[in-house]
Amino acid sequence: MKDLREWMDACEREGDLHRIKAEVDYELELGHVATLNERKRGPALLFENVKGSKMPVLASTVTTPRRVAMSCNRPLNSSLCDIAREWMKVMVEKNLLPPVEVKGDIPVM
Repeated sequence: MKDLREWMDACEREGDLHRIKAEVDYELELGHVATLNERKRGPALLFENVKGSKMPVLASTVTTPRRVAMSCNRPLNSSLCDIAREWMKVMVEKNLLPPVEVKGDIPVM
């Protein structure tokens, strides 16, 4: 995806973006609504009318494997492990993250 708007359009096409037009208070409501939504593995949320702000707020963006897959341009049924493996493969192939050999009986963090 080239930008956030393209990502939001893709989410909307997939039914994975919910627009909230009602006025919400940033300090008292927005975070709580987003948390409850994330616990239910709900859609990304676009709060269009945030009290005291001229800008909308996008929340719950990559809180499900489906939206992470969408963000990484992977099949929507990909697991987080599949996406992580693909990411590591790309990082190593492009030499962005060279492999490091760890010797001995030491924990790797």
